Amino acid sequence: MRVEVPSVVMENIIEFAWDPKFHINTKKYDDFVRTFCTCPNGFVVMEDYGEYLCVNGHSSNSEKSDNTNFALLTKIELTQPVENTTAYGVSIAELATTIGGKMPIVQRLEEI
Repeated sequence: MRVEVPSVVMENIIEFAWDPKFHINTKKYDDFVRTFCTCPNGFVVMEDYGEYLCVNGHSSNSEKSDNTNFALLTKIELTQPVENTTAYGVSIAELATTIGGKMPIVQRLEEI
């Protein structure tokens, strides 16, 4: 997933580290979540893989947005009978593509 925030939210952090990495460990479920691939003043873009869609982020020197975006990743460890994390990820992407009507699912924080 990609998270998009107004650039001012990340401005001071990006001045210190261009691609900051935040690690979050949850106590209740022992999840490990991290940020990845920060795109200052960038754009969230759709990537079409045929059977499923994903989103990515891009920054450009010539074109700027008022937002900064980054990926939010979570670590998942699988056990038998499902051990192939790539196949598991593809199945989730295919389901999300179906639910989104062949468009990425967009959710506003205030709507959650």
